[in-house]
Amino acid sequence: MNKSQHSNKKDRELKDHEGEWVGENLYYCWTSGEPHYKIGASSQAWYDEIKDYDFEKGESSNGGVVGHFTQLVWNKTKEVGFGLAFNGGSCFVVANYYPGGNFNNEEKNNVFPENIGKEKLEEIERKRKEEKEKIKFTPKNCNYELFNELEIKKHNELRKKHHVDDIILNKELMKIAQKHADKMAKTNNFSHSNKKDRELKNHKGEWVGENIYYFWSSGQLCYTSGDSTQSWYDEIKDYNFEKGESSNGGVVGHFTQVVWKNTKEAGFGLAFGKNECYVVGNYYPGGNFNNEEKNNVFPE
Repeated sequence: MNKSQHSNKKDRELKDHEGEWVGENLYYCWTSGEPHYKIGASSQAWYDEIKDYDFEKGESSNGGVVGHFTQLVWNKTKEVGFGLAFNGGSCFVVANYYPGGNFNNEEKNNVFPENIGKEKLEEIERKRKEEKEKIKFTPKNCNYELFNELEIKKHNELRKKHHVDDIILNKELMKIAQKHADKMAKTNNFSHSNKKDRELKNHKGEWVGENIYYFWSSGQLCYTSGDSTQSWYDEIKDYNFEKGESSNGGVVGHFTQVVWKNTKEAGFGLAFGKNECYVVGNYYPGGNFNNEEKNNVFPE
């Protein structure tokens, strides 16, 4: 056999890591003269696929092959071994990698532009750790106390970036938020609650803020902890800190409520419809109040 083809996945498993993915790069060259291999030629050829790689999207920019390049620089890969063989004028090089790259659509967390820097790498590692710690909630498996605990934790991680104090869980706000989430799921109506319906017993007439979140799925419904909070926070891209308002008319009120300095307590509700998921966050004291953005919403 004189052709270049990948080995069977089972054939390249490690004895102490059976079932775990081992990556593989192949290289082939042919000459009509005396066969020879120049040191580094295979690695350079694989790396040269960088010209077709889109770092922002984490994929090929033009449909060209980029998997050899991504495996070469894959952040999580720690070990490698190489093979070299000749047959007539043909030269074959094989490289096997552990843990293997090009796995689980993790390119953005493993393939970085040149000179990315240590701080960026540490940030990426931190985000990867956060992803692993996320918990999935489904209609049949929903611990509401844990859900609230994780949303509070996510809020406080983001609030720290903007130099404001942590918020704490308020059980009354949690019940208010859950009641409205259940109502939206039952009526299939995504809308804010009545201001009177979210007042606290001991703070009648005082403003309670509210964020709401919704998504639809044709498959199995599943909510991942922190997703609503991150979605609200992502409105930061449209926020003008100098003016204390939206920079382009886009919605920013969910973001400002998440990081609102004067807010001290919050509670969250989660409910599922037939194909829908609803999340409600209620906040005390409420944000987005009296045009006080400049005194409550600060840059990172």
